[in-house]
Amino acid sequence: MTPHEPQAEPMIIGRPTESRSFRQQGVATLDASGSMTESAAGTARQTKAAAAGTALSELIGRLKVSARCQNFFMAEVDFHDRVAHAAPTRPVVDIDDFDSFDPTRFGTGGTAIACGLERAHQLALDFLNDPAAAELPSSSVILLLTDGEDFQPERTIALADKIREDPRITIAAAFFAT
Repeated sequence: MTPHEPQAEPMIIGRPTESRSFRQQGVATLDASGSMTESAAGTARQTKAAAAGTALSELIGRLKVSARCQNFFMAEVDFHDRVAHAAPTRPVVDIDDFDSFDPTRFGTGGTAIACGLERAHQLALDFLNDPAAAELPSSSVILLLTDGEDFQPERTIALADKIREDPRITIAAAFFAT
């Protein structure tokens, strides 16, 4: 190539992704109780519910840019004293980057964490018992995003113990303080 010849435009190729080698579901279980409308610790501008929604959005964003993004699925449960909303399991690559995940968008109420965990557990079992789970190693992580207030903590603890009996399911929690 001589110095006067125009250079070809470089081709921009997306980041390579691996083919599906496992299936991992996240079940985001977000607290929409009245106490989640209080300001989150460290900020006067964002409620705990909005902070939980932002955390979930950022998690999904990180999963979407992973080379293993084809392996990840997400479901969502928003609860207070009842389940206010449940989104079915879907591939993270199909989730809109501009979705709102603030759990209070479906209303607020008292706090019954067990209520949210029950629905999350059912979504996890549906995912793990799907015929596709027989083809690839599959697991589920129930991620509870809450400020920890609960009207029935004994019920929640008993349910969490029952869920943990299934080695395919992990329960994790993120605490949002005032």
